[in-house]
Amino acid sequence: MTDSIQERLYQLLPVLYRRRDLAYGEPLRALLAVLEGEYRDLETDLQAQYDNWFIETCDAWVIPYLADLVGVRELAQPKYVFSTQRRQIANTIGYRRRKGTLATLEHVLRDTSNWFVSAVEFAQRLALTQHVNHVRLDQGRTVDMRQAASFASADDPWAGWAHTFDVHNPAEAQLDDPPRAGQRRGRYQMDQIGLYIWRLPSYPVRNSRARPVAVRPRSGTVRPQETVLQGAEGDGRYRFHPLGRDMQLFTRPRAALDIASRMTAAHVPARLTRQALAADLNHFRDRFQMRTPGERPRNSELYGPERSVCVLVDGQPIPPYDVFAVDLARWRSAAAREVYRAYQETGPVALIDPVLGRLVVLNAGDATHPGHITVHYSYGFSDDIGGGPYHRRFPGSDGDVPWQIDVAEGTEVSTLQEALRQWLAYCQREPYPQGVIRFLDNGAYGGSLEVPLPPGASLAIVADNGVRPAIEAIGRLVIKLTEPLVPPPGGEQGGAIPQRTLALNGLLIEGGVRIQGARTAAQTHGPVSIDLAHCTLMATGIETDTALTAGQAAALSVQLDCCIVGPLLLDADLGQLSLSNCIIDAAGRYALAGPGPLVGPAVCLAHTTVFGRVWVRDLGANEVIFVDPIQAAQPATGQSVQRSYIPPGSIGLDGAPYAAINPEVEPPQFVSTRYGDPAYAQLSVHCAPAILGGAANGSEIGAFSTRHTVQAEANLRAALAEYLPLALRPALFVQT
Repeated sequence: MTDSIQERLYQLLPVLYRRRDLAYGEPLRALLAVLEGEYRDLETDLQAQYDNWFIETCDAWVIPYLADLVGVRELAQPKYVFSTQRRQIANTIGYRRRKGTLATLEHVLRDTSNWFVSAVEFAQRLALTQHVNHVRLDQGRTVDMRQAASFASADDPWAGWAHTFDVHNPAEAQLDDPPRAGQRRGRYQMDQIGLYIWRLPSYPVRNSRARPVAVRPRSGTVRPQETVLQGAEGDGRYRFHPLGRDMQLFTRPRAALDIASRMTAAHVPARLTRQALAADLNHFRDRFQMRTPGERPRNSELYGPERSVCVLVDGQPIPPYDVFAVDLARWRSAAAREVYRAYQETGPVALIDPVLGRLVVLNAGDATHPGHITVHYSYGFSDDIGGGPYHRRFPGSDGDVPWQIDVAEGTEVSTLQEALRQWLAYCQREPYPQGVIRFLDNGAYGGSLEVPLPPGASLAIVADNGVRPAIEAIGRLVIKLTEPLVPPPGGEQGGAIPQRTLALNGLLIEGGVRIQGARTAAQTHGPVSIDLAHCTLMATGIETDTALTAGQAAALSVQLDCCIVGPLLLDADLGQLSLSNCIIDAAGRYALAGPGPLVGPAVCLAHTTVFGRVWVRDLGANEVIFVDPIQAAQPATGQSVQRSYIPPGSIGLDGAPYAAINPEVEPPQFVSTRYGDPAYAQLSVHCAPAILGGAANGSEIGAFSTRHTVQAEANLRAALAEYLPLALRPALFVQT
């Protein structure tokens, strides 16, 4: 901003007054500068008032007032407002005009709860004898034995099969994920409407390198048809997950633009099943088998470059005609062998198992070439943590950094080693270097990786928005706190040195992180800060080197936000350790402790879920779930523990039972505790109210407090009270 724009009031004064003001030290200019600031604030507020007239552009605090104008009363009370409720307010008049229709009910519930909902009138699915003169085509029909895919989805909202009257107890209007053991909830009754709910969002990943399956040598003779499916080097077996884990694939939902249109399978983020994908690909082959390859479309309903899943060889997608959905649980199923025998002389062929996230590519040429096989896919998860293709803020996003390197496969800087080499060269030229290494794709970057961090340096290694690169370090990603590489400016000795910082953001790191110190005392080189945000470090986490001195550890602080990490084995003398909105998963081992393991440092946790034992000097916890017993200083002598679950068996450092244990609260229940599952670390709805609604904002405690499950369910019930068709009882069925 130029001086003439910043000083509009001062520039309006005559030149004579400005000259006299200059002679007296510019007191008038200083006075008008204060008035100019107030004028700019008033001008900004006036401009914002126009935006606040519209629900699409207004500030968050204006939403309840606009809602009150159209009679949406439930937003008048202070609580969390979902982003989708802007659409609810914008379409309220249209919804009320269509009140009583299933399409309106689906859209209203989607807007109020931020969940995807499909409504089914079970009376329309009952097997009834119809009058021949009044045939209802939308009534449930008999099962088509030729459609094998429909058998696995007989209870889906779009199956359409007729059912006999269900005499079990009616399903209740409460969430159930899954139902308790031994319970059978009645569905198909005359006065019941089923609401199928998908709570997990779907995250699309594009151009991610498929992870080859590690091959173990086999003895004996291998037949040619087994080579591609069984264990020879470069045998064409892959997994979609960047870390080589089994993973359920999800569909990529399409937007429903018309409020009068019903929700279909294409509009919800559902689990992608083998039967659904096979039916879609078979339908594509039946429809376009008479056309030449150039005349066939690039996409089917579920497969293709613009759909939920796609396989590419050297950047070119395998067409849907040459893709098959099979069960690859044992990698050598009969269906896989049959496909190989039929297509061993053709071009590239892909076999996909969407339930396990496994892939076999046949006839693809040099399968050992890095990046030879890439994939598009979507996965489901509870919230925006651990990194992924969602928007987030990261260091250097504003572009105001003195040094930056962009890394992407196929570009001038295509490896992380090359970027770190250039960073080291930059550090050898500048006394206090500041820079950013930014990844631009979903590639995999491996090798022996060491990040040098000299005194006064500031480095951020980040992933651009929409991507999640995988760092496959040999051993661990080493953070080396080096000695000075350049003398301080002006030859200063012993002066104040800026804090050296390292920020990791949006990365998927395999092998974990090790922090190594320099040979000299860290106090002479200033404090050190290691910040991780939206990163995943599985199955190993972060550890400090055993050679780290007490002085170096005291000058070191580690902060984690929105991360999924393995064990944190850090020196007991660590200056600061804090985590917020994180999941720590040690799989029954020590999740928080010192190397050895020994006693770990003082730690401050907020909105975190911890799987594994804890042994630390001091513990501060706010809205934290500890699954396994802990050992720490008693709350009376250490930091406070608030709104947290402490399991029985926890003790203080004095050996006495931990004072914060609440024996009246039942242990938390999780839908899944396996990393890679869509509902990983997600609390079950059967948990105690102190856990599901124990947070200060009324939401659940633990890592997913920002999901606002309690508020979403309350909004859903409030909408049902207004928009549910007359004389029908709601039944809620959680799909994800």
